[in-house]
Amino acid sequence: MNERRSHKSAPDRRKTAGKKRNKRSMVKEDAAKPKGSYALVILLILLIIAALAMLTVILYRNSLRARNIGSPAAYKAYVLESANEFSFPVDLILAVIRAESDFDPNAVSDVGARGLMQIMPKTALLDINRMLKTNYSTEDLFDPAINIRCGTCYLAYLYDIFHDYDTALAAYNAGMGNVWKWLKEEQYAQDGKLTAIPNRETAAYVRNVNSFRDEYRGIYD
Repeated sequence: MNERRSHKSAPDRRKTAGKKRNKRSMVKEDAAKPKGSYALVILLILLIIAALAMLTVILYRNSLRARNIGSPAAYKAYVLESANEFSFPVDLILAVIRAESDFDPNAVSDVGARGLMQIMPKTALLDINRMLKTNYSTEDLFDPAINIRCGTCYLAYLYDIFHDYDTALAAYNAGMGNVWKWLKEEQYAQDGKLTAIPNRETAAYVRNVNSFRDEYRGIYD
């Protein structure tokens, strides 16, 4: 018997090769599509996490206020006691608490400041313990009574040095070293008091505290 062999013509071979290339390109496209889909999914997940984090913060602060923790009323006794001990204005103590932590006793800043008045454990707390002859720890700063006493003590200390509330507030926010530098510049100071603050963050801080202070004048009367 004679065997019959089938031979594909040149056009048929080109068609077959073309089909194979198309299949390979389709596979590549299909492989590329999931990557874009995964990126979109990851982005959506990150957005959801961010939204949930914001919601958690809002709910936490609302819960504080609902329990009267995140408000001036919750700390009246401590504020009055510290104001009396250090002869410092009540409204200014409350304004600093509002600016520093928004009345959150568990607040911790990015640089490690703690509690209602955002006391720095490795700097301000050392000076405070020396002045008060105490041995408050970092964890003690989450106690509202201790934190308010420490913060008021330090504010009074700064006021005794600079004899001006705005200058003392600038030092509370930016540190005494920066304030001493600014006081040496005529464009920023006059008669030992700051007339302008070159640091935007500190300038905004002092403005905010003074604005809050207006809200709290006579609050405990």
